[in-house]
Amino acid sequence: MSETNGTRRATPAGKTPAKAAARRTAARTAPRRAAKKPGAGATAFRGILDRAKRLTAKLAAGRGGAKAPKKGGKRRNLLQSRFYRVYFGLLALAAVLIVIGTVWLNGVLRDYESAQPIHVADEVAKIFEEQDFDRLYALDSSAQSIAGGDQSFYVETMRDITAGKEIAWSEAFSASEDERRYNVTVGSDRFATFTLVPSGETSPRGNRLWKLGTVDTNVVTQTELDETLGERTAYRITVPENCTVTVDGAALTAEDAVKTGITLLPEDFLPSGIDPVKLTQYAFESRSERPVVEVKDASGAVQALREDGENAWICGPEDNAEFREKYAGGIAKLAQQMAKYTSGDVSQREMLRSAVDDSPAYTLIKRFSNYWAPTHKYAEFKNVQVSDCILWSDSCFTCHVTFDFILRTRRGTEQTYATAYTMCVVRRGSTAKLYNLQMN
Repeated sequence: MSETNGTRRATPAGKTPAKAAARRTAARTAPRRAAKKPGAGATAFRGILDRAKRLTAKLAAGRGGAKAPKKGGKRRNLLQSRFYRVYFGLLALAAVLIVIGTVWLNGVLRDYESAQPIHVADEVAKIFEEQDFDRLYALDSSAQSIAGGDQSFYVETMRDITAGKEIAWSEAFSASEDERRYNVTVGSDRFATFTLVPSGETSPRGNRLWKLGTVDTNVVTQTELDETLGERTAYRITVPENCTVTVDGAALTAEDAVKTGITLLPEDFLPSGIDPVKLTQYAFESRSERPVVEVKDASGAVQALREDGENAWICGPEDNAEFREKYAGGIAKLAQQMAKYTSGDVSQREMLRSAVDDSPAYTLIKRFSNYWAPTHKYAEFKNVQVSDCILWSDSCFTCHVTFDFILRTRRGTEQTYATAYTMCVVRRGSTAKLYNLQMN
């Protein structure tokens, strides 16, 4: 029995007050101890509960639900967004640069490939492969020696050589970087050679371009040609330097010139303002008995030719026969007067009146000494000839005078001097006066 507030209570059997107090104390302290040290069952239950929560969160995320934001997630997302923008921007820039570089490189390669000489060589080779021998005749540097100016013979010869045979070509060795050389073969025999040289122009990207240099067929030997067509004859022609010459339709070039700057008169022989025509002499060979030679001046007008010896012609200032016949007497008289002055038979004053003042002839007369002439009774002239009267202007002409100058001495002997004068005569009003003189 226990007593509380003066009330006595019965104590259950087997239980003493001390034990009851101990149980009450244990009941008060039991929850605290459980919180501090949960049992194994409670720990297992809490683990199961936590796994269930995590599974529920994953399922919610799989159905479109959002995960609970973690601490620092917004900053991490912002950094990731910037990284991917920079990353993909750099990828796009690299792709653009690759496309631009590819286009540029393709343009460079196409320009380089199109400027190669092989393309020009292909075009030239087509002339041979298509057997366009009429076109080849105009290009072939040896066409004249093969056909002697006869294009039809050239074409027929080439057709005979190539009939039924394969025509091929290939590049050959060239010692110069500025030349490409190619050989053309007919069957197993070499037929021709052609070269390419720089054209002086460049492609849009600076690669140099090429053009045809020379074409040379070498299929017929000189001996065979001579036996077939006859031997060649050498000819020469002299023309003014501003004229062009064609022989059997082919133009002569500077390589055919053997003399240039030829003048019919000495330098400064004519009055100021009148220049002597300069001539060029060409030499050529032809199998024709009478080659067709044509000379044209700078305006394209055909010029007359005259023979200048065997197998030779000349075109230029020529003797004016009408003028010469009309004035031959006066020209001869002036030349004879000069001869008499040299022998002392005409005074210096009289001779000076027949010369242009301060002219080369005037100076020559004043300085001339006639001590060479022997003492004689009189002078006479024989075999007088006037030639090569060339009109240089309306008031100036030159001529050549030859004669035998005979001096008869007091003892009756004669001394003969073969004399030749080249004279330049000008008109002063109605009088002809000596401007220049060359004693030949």
